[in-house]
Amino acid sequence: MNDDPTTPGSGTNAPSEGGAPDPAASPPPAPTAPRSSAPPAAPSPGVPPYAAAQYAAPPQYNAPPQHAAPPQYAAPPQYAPPHYAGPPQHPSSPSSPPYGAAQNNAPRYAAPAGSPVPSGYPQQPLQQPRQPDTRPKTIAVIALIAAAVGLVMAAIPFLAWFSGLLLLAGLVLSLVALISGKQGGKGFAIGALATSVVGGLVAIVVSIVTVFSLGMSTMTDGMESGPSPAPPIEAPEEGSGASGGALELEVTEVAFAPDEYDPSAWWYVVVLDNPSSDHVYDFAPVEVDALDADGALIESRTDYARILPGEIALSGIFFDVGEREIDTVEVRLPGVDEASPVPAEEVGEFVFEDVQATPGANSTAVRGTIRTTFDVVPEAFEITIVARDADGTILGADWDYITEVPADGAPVPFEGRFFQVMPDDAEYEVYAYR
Repeated sequence: MNDDPTTPGSGTNAPSEGGAPDPAASPPPAPTAPRSSAPPAAPSPGVPPYAAAQYAAPPQYNAPPQHAAPPQYAAPPQYAPPHYAGPPQHPSSPSSPPYGAAQNNAPRYAAPAGSPVPSGYPQQPLQQPRQPDTRPKTIAVIALIAAAVGLVMAAIPFLAWFSGLLLLAGLVLSLVALISGKQGGKGFAIGALATSVVGGLVAIVVSIVTVFSLGMSTMTDGMESGPSPAPPIEAPEEGSGASGGALELEVTEVAFAPDEYDPSAWWYVVVLDNPSSDHVYDFAPVEVDALDADGALIESRTDYARILPGEIALSGIFFDVGEREIDTVEVRLPGVDEASPVPAEEVGEFVFEDVQATPGANSTAVRGTIRTTFDVVPEAFEITIVARDADGTILGADWDYITEVPADGAPVPFEGRFFQVMPDDAEYEVYAYR
């Protein structure tokens, strides 16, 4: 037998028919030489025991067998990936969108606060259903209506005085609607509250302006026209023309001069005579024109007076003269067609007594008493006081308002004041107008 493992023969490690080596055909390992069982020889004297020991030579082993190179195997075959058919579609159901497509009818849910939104997915806003407010809105609507009506009234003079009630009601109702949790219409309530506050401010402003305008108008009318006094009225006598009808008015005297303290303002006095003993002129217009030296009109005033039979005096002030100078004052009187028969209850007279002047440092006060003989006592009337110097020239005029005269003929006091010191010999005439 040949001991060389590379030599072909029956002991060769040949591959099997499939190409892989057969483990059963590999030869067993070579046997080793047996060790001697005889004891070692004794060492020589004088030699250490370990130096004298003699060991047998190590056994010789055969070289390991040389195996052939491993066989080469063919590469495994390449298989295509399997293809799976989709699920069958039911003919009666609508086709489902492919996976990953947007589901329009699916609810949108927002990501929790603070959590990141995955990339690739659109961020949808949170949609929460809003429940309608079923609470009653009656109080809020009533408050808004009341505040709106009050605001309109506040912008109208005189009505502004009564708008406070509606504005206050709108304010209170709007506060009730806002505070109460059982009431709805918060928007109406807020509008009513704002409207009430604005209306209140408007009402205050309009009321102040209205009161101020009325005061200025009353003061101006009193300074411009003054009172229109009436002379004593007597019952008509036979043969005095009682059945002859009305007669035209006559201007008996006109006086004017600049004011002592304001030269740009001029006062005037017009004395009229109604010669008819049985006719009066009810609130007839008397126009007074101030002209310069060239006949140009400087200013015009109109007085409305109830002109009774006899003499009366009208007084007023031209305020817009400025640096110009009045040369002439013309008076235009109402026509005779504006006269009417005098009522029987207006037959009587005014009686002035104890007229005295008291001069002061810068003015002169005129005081006296007045009583009447009328069948029906006048409720109220005015008096005009005309001052004349010793020559009869008119120096000025003032007026007073009498509110009540007793029916028994008892006298009541009156007082007028000239804002200038009158001469000691000045005389005063008093005319009454009712």
